[in-house]
Amino acid sequence: MRRPSPTLRALPAPVRVAALALALVLVVEVALVALYARRGQAGWAMYAAFLVVFVLLVLGLVQRSRLAWLWGRYLSLALGAVLAASLAFALAKRAISAPALGVALFGLVLPLLAAGLALGRPRAYPFYDLVCPACGARTGVGADLLFRRALCRKCHTAW
Repeated sequence: MRRPSPTLRALPAPVRVAALALALVLVVEVALVALYARRGQAGWAMYAAFLVVFVLLVLGLVQRSRLAWLWGRYLSLALGAVLAASLAFALAKRAISAPALGVALFGLVLPLLAAGLALGRPRAYPFYDLVCPACGARTGVGADLLFRRALCRKCHTAW
């Protein structure tokens, strides 16, 4: 049974950091859409898909969704790493301006990495009920496809 969604102030600090960092990514992405998609330099569908996924992710994190925790943790780390590598490659080829590098680094890469790392902090696990009731070990493994039940790696209890 799910507990009611808390207010932003009632969220544990790591969850608040992750939600705010992903919200910052959303704001930067909306600004990029307004800047580039209107000029026809990028497709609207790509931006729309990104925005839908991240809005659902932020809402799920605040509403204590284990699936949102899983996606928020690993998707943001993966996207942050890929974007950082892309920026390093562009910087090495001198194919990116300083303002674009700053926006991408401080508006996308660092918030994505911060969100992923914050969701891995020990205080985030109890919020998503990812602490085994039998042995007290933290887990990030689902017992089912939609992560409605968690599975302890240590004692194999599902709850």
